[in-house]
Amino acid sequence: MLAGEALLREAKAEPELGELLYLRIKVEQGSGNTLLSLALLGEMEAIADRIGLGPESELGRMITELRPMLS
Repeated sequence: MLAGEALLREAKAEPELGELLYLRIKVEQGSGNTLLSLALLGEMEAIADRIGLGPESELGRMITELRPMLS
């Protein structure tokens, strides 16, 4: 997963990176790594803002799903 994340960052493929971060958050949260999960959620939110994706987008729905899990 980390290799794919690095490739997406390098390619500046932000929507795809956001989707990968969603999966990574689920893995990290399952491992009890809440602080990292929160940081990754912040990155997802920044990506959505930067590329203009609102709550109705796929990435927006993922963010909405994750927020209650991490609060």
